[in-house]
Amino acid sequence: MNFLHRLLDQNLTLATKNLLVERLYSAYYHCGDARVDLLVGALIDRNILSIGGFYHPKRPGVFYGSLLQLAAQKGNTRIAKRCLESGVSSNGSRNDYGRIEYPIVTAVARRDKAMVKLLLAHDADPGPAHDHIMQPHHRDTGKIFKRIEKLVQKAVDRKSSEVVTDT
Repeated sequence: MNFLHRLLDQNLTLATKNLLVERLYSAYYHCGDARVDLLVGALIDRNILSIGGFYHPKRPGVFYGSLLQLAAQKGNTRIAKRCLESGVSSNGSRNDYGRIEYPIVTAVARRDKAMVKLLLAHDADPGPAHDHIMQPHHRDTGKIFKRIEKLVQKAVDRKSSEVVTDT
């Protein structure tokens, strides 16, 4: 990891840094979350990686989306928390394909209660997750899914009551 830090501290052009990031990320992507965390942290700390606008290189079969969406997909609450604390919207973002990515929907689909709680704690709109849960082909009877469903339903109810009291 010292090599990575020394490499990133070099006076490189932006184009070279972008190429380096693409290559390193592609190499580290399959090495486990701990290494990806270290790489992402090093890139963010050096202002090489923009938390709000990171997109994985376009390659068939490989994830393409925001860093928060990737964190939700991988179940990486450390990176998700870092994104959220840096001001990234918990309500998703529009990707280059024009679709809105909802990290909370990804977390629900993965049955990741910790990620759902984190996103809801950072004011994620529970509506898209609720819509996802209510689709018949996404219904699940497992205990974890039922707990997540209750969390989302409470957030929807709380949001509905806020709208009623605001009017």
